[in-house]
Amino acid sequence: MKQNLLFILLSFLSLISIGQTTQKWEKVFFKDIDASADDVIEAYDGGYLITGWYTGSFPKYCWIIKTDINGNMLWQKDFMNENEKTFVILRIQQDCKGNIYLAGSRHDTNTKDPYIMKLNPCGEKLWCRVFHNPDNHADFISELKLLPDGDPVMTIRYHNGPMDQRITLARLNAEGNLEYKVSFGKKNDRIFNEDDTNIALLPNNQILVTGYGSYRGDEGRRKKKAYYICTNEDGEILWEKVLNKDIFGIGGSSHEGYCSIVSKDQKHIYSSLRRPFYENNSEVRTSLLKMDINGETIDIYDVNSGYEFSFMENMVFASDSTIIGSLIYARAIEQDDAMVRYQKPESSKIKTTIKDIREDGNPEGAALFDTLGQIKKEMTIHNGYSSRVIRTSDNHFLFFTFSHPTIEENPSAYLYKFDSDLNWAKVDNCPMEYDNLCDHPIKHDTVKLDNCGIFVGIEEDPQRSETTQFKVYPNPTTDILNIQLPEYIQNKSENDLYNITHQNYDYKQNASIQVVSIQGKVIYHQNLNAIPNYKLSTSQFKQGMYLLRLLYNGKTMQTTKFVVGGI
Repeated sequence: MKQNLLFILLSFLSLISIGQTTQKWEKVFFKDIDASADDVIEAYDGGYLITGWYTGSFPKYCWIIKTDINGNMLWQKDFMNENEKTFVILRIQQDCKGNIYLAGSRHDTNTKDPYIMKLNPCGEKLWCRVFHNPDNHADFISELKLLPDGDPVMTIRYHNGPMDQRITLARLNAEGNLEYKVSFGKKNDRIFNEDDTNIALLPNNQILVTGYGSYRGDEGRRKKKAYYICTNEDGEILWEKVLNKDIFGIGGSSHEGYCSIVSKDQKHIYSSLRRPFYENNSEVRTSLLKMDINGETIDIYDVNSGYEFSFMENMVFASDSTIIGSLIYARAIEQDDAMVRYQKPESSKIKTTIKDIREDGNPEGAALFDTLGQIKKEMTIHNGYSSRVIRTSDNHFLFFTFSHPTIEENPSAYLYKFDSDLNWAKVDNCPMEYDNLCDHPIKHDTVKLDNCGIFVGIEEDPQRSETTQFKVYPNPTTDILNIQLPEYIQNKSENDLYNITHQNYDYKQNASIQVVSIQGKVIYHQNLNAIPNYKLSTSQFKQGMYLLRLLYNGKTMQTTKFVVGGI
């Protein structure tokens, strides 16, 4: 009898265990409020930070939420102003010290300006910056990453400015001071109307911007083409690539670059391409472009989904040879137990543009595929918009999205979690301590958008006076480069009540210079020991362009360019 009871108990526990492994890991936020979902990251303590905004077609105010490892809310911060200025948070990052960077655009009645804010580990504002261009009215920060030294680097998308300034790369330091802001004047005059979609960090602190633009072909037709720009950490272009031909005979005369990721060995770049077939106006497919680290095309693979009309905006490596990404489907062709696949009515117009696919409320899926584009597993998870996808430190994968208003009267934000085999994640019961870099409990409150520093115009800002700039001459040089240090350097500090600029005249005692190659490598370093003018012999350098950095206590204060050999 006891043996029978033991057998029944073990069988019952086994069934519970099986049920737990197949249970859907889903968290819903703002169920009864019209809410968006824009970005998700893993926090330094193993929890998650998610961002979005609500309500209505114009954002009244936006929010960030901190959750534990199981998606349960720990705290929330709202962002708004009483003067009708609002902040749309499109991207979020967190540095190793727990500071949070938020980027997007600041809206008022007539304009949208690119906007970035820094919070401390307690969610309190440290500083904010606005990139204002008086001639533009619909601009925003589209992507944000943190460089290894913690500096934020971002792409700014200008919509109403000159066509060669549509994509701009900007870098700030940790104090919010502008290191550079450079608009890319393209080498290929056939590409125009560019849009960036993704930033990836390459070896040697190089920055890869992925996007697409309209390409004017020999026959005069305009087609969308994937577009890539690689720079060093100081914004200098190292290479530029336009996929300006039909590629490898796979088909589709147009292709748009969406997400680029770097292999674990840092030797290859994989980029997702959206390929509409405009010739027959009937298909949208995803391809996987493989390049070496210098942008040379190696191969391209068709990602053959079980659906017709799919494209992939986000993906991450699951292992050395597999990738997990989010797919948006426009029409499905079958149904099985693994997924519910939706079929459009036959009378429905076939959709091929991203706008049409999104507005039609199509299903979104998660796909596991190898680096040759072969899908290993695929499932639908939602009916709405494309997810942001990240890989966590414990090898799980988060999908953050929101429902389409045609599906739910009040769209909600959804967070999903999978393991590396695209199975639903299990509940984590390990005890964890959250927000230990903050010395007090974090409250749900509102962060104001005022008292921000403003950078004006598209060109590099701000213009500094002669006394705060260091000079180099002659430039170009063939022998000796004279370096004249500025009279003083400026340090700025801000809070909600005041802005202070400190003029440091005693910095020269702890000043040094670095010479950096165009590949981003430091090839010369010299402590100046209070010398106001320094003569640098350039005979040790090859012909070409170099960057000269002025450092104070090991931190870069200014950067300029010089040329050896008169090129």
